[in-house]
Amino acid sequence: MAYHFSDLNAGSVFQYDALWIELVRMSAVVCGAFMLRGCDWARWVALAWIGFHVILSAFHTLPELAMHCLFFAVIAWFLFRGDAARYFRGRRKAARSEAN
Repeated sequence: MAYHFSDLNAGSVFQYDALWIELVRMSAVVCGAFMLRGCDWARWVALAWIGFHVILSAFHTLPELAMHCLFFAVIAWFLFRGDAARYFRGRRKAARSEAN
């Protein structure tokens, strides 16, 4: 994130692309933090985030598309395998029992 902050300097024309890059990266950090807390919605947003990258890489080279597809598959596998589902489900049940 610090790398792209230099694109936001006041000496040049404001670059909206750099702002969008920072917002997307910040959303990834927020999703990561909330996944560690066991929030189910965060894993779906994280999967959508990498899916967005797959779509963007379709306009680039074939190796870039293949790499993003591989990342998508690996991340989806880790986020939706049985252990992960129990982790997110357990946190959801704990939150409901605390509310009651």
